[in-house]
Amino acid sequence: MAMYILRIAVPVLSLWKCFYHPLKRKWFWMPIFITFIITADLVVSDISVAIYSYHEGISLRPAYDSMALLSIYIFLPMRNNILVIALGLLVSVVYILVFTFFTYYGDTHIEIVVASDTIFLIGVNLMGIYFRLMNEIVTRRSFLDRRACVESTLRLKFVKDQEERLMLSILPEHIVSKVRQDIRTMFLDIQSQSHTHNMKSFNQLYVEEHKNVSILYADVVNYTKISTTLSPMRMVELLNELFGRFDEASEEYDVLRIKFLGDCYYCVSGVPKPSVLHAKNCVDLGLEMINIIKDVREKRALNIDMRIGVHSGKILSGLIGIRKWQYDIWSRDVTIASKMESTGKAGKVHITKQTLELILDFARDYIIEPNFESQNHPFMIKNKLETYLLSRPQRPFSEYKPFRRASVGFNKIINSRSRTRRSENRNSSNFRRTTFMDENLVEYQQMLKAADAQMAKEIEDMTNGK
Repeated sequence: MAMYILRIAVPVLSLWKCFYHPLKRKWFWMPIFITFIITADLVVSDISVAIYSYHEGISLRPAYDSMALLSIYIFLPMRNNILVIALGLLVSVVYILVFTFFTYYGDTHIEIVVASDTIFLIGVNLMGIYFRLMNEIVTRRSFLDRRACVESTLRLKFVKDQEERLMLSILPEHIVSKVRQDIRTMFLDIQSQSHTHNMKSFNQLYVEEHKNVSILYADVVNYTKISTTLSPMRMVELLNELFGRFDEASEEYDVLRIKFLGDCYYCVSGVPKPSVLHAKNCVDLGLEMINIIKDVREKRALNIDMRIGVHSGKILSGLIGIRKWQYDIWSRDVTIASKMESTGKAGKVHITKQTLELILDFARDYIIEPNFESQNHPFMIKNKLETYLLSRPQRPFSEYKPFRRASVGFNKIINSRSRTRRSENRNSSNFRRTTFMDENLVEYQQMLKAADAQMAKEIEDMTNGK
């Protein structure tokens, strides 16, 4: 009885998860050691009964030879097939010796009986080897299928993220969220209805009113003239570099770029989230644009400059079109901002009195002068607009004091020295090698690594016989 209790206790304790897994992680050879211990327990507890009975004058055949062999091939955690086969053959030889010298010793037909048991044990070994090989094939196929499934899931997420990024490069995030939700609702309605749905009926208007915002219009001076002297490719490269750097600056200053109109670039601050510094954000962005085009002018030896207009007020923003959406802004204040640009001076930011009143607390950071030339413009007279020209004071960089600006979710300290250094370090020929593609490659590699990590976790969670 004690032998059979030991026979049961040793495998249970050896393969107990809380005991086996920590040891397996600590010592790689632990599965082999556990396999030999359990095999020795099964075989010794079985043949010891037969040997003891032989000395008592009773002839007993070991009853669990096939169970011991099947346990080796099927249940025990040793992974090396060669070691498993060698162990199975060793156990078979032990049983054959016990049959020969104890169980059937003195039997008149011992050769026939031992031969039949030998054939039986060989058959059990062959069956175990066959199971082992087929199980490995199935496991490998399952592993590859599982990896393909995990990789497909991650690839789908990767593609979805790229589509999301592409959408966000065309439309603002708050509009994208509303459009996505409405499209999802529309498809749910289609699924709940038996009849087909007309996709043309999806013409929801996405128009919002925003108060307390500032609008910036920027135009490249002498664009028409240089477009006749530069080749089309160089012209495109020039605009790509300019507008690419403008986009980076607009993100830094919490300003939302609306669109390009030829050589015109216009944007708005205070959308979608309100900002108490919307006027200052636009003014600082305008000054940064002037620095950028100055840098490009010097590097490319081109006679170009920026004319910038800023006005503060309220707007309507939203999508227009059904087949091809386009985000835009409309209002009387938008028209005023456009006129501020067209009546401004190159190299300076042209602002209205409404914008000036919003940046008075930061007036020491700028040179502000009235624009008397624009006062005779019919549009200015009609709308009773007072306008001013704004620029940075020409002081040594060491005298500049950093100023704090609000941004969505965090604050940054920005000064003219850091902006100038950033401009000087840019390589204009490689600057518009888009980070979009670089980030895509990095994310794709991360996706593959995530698939490998997920599969490693799946392997770790497999049974002891992996």
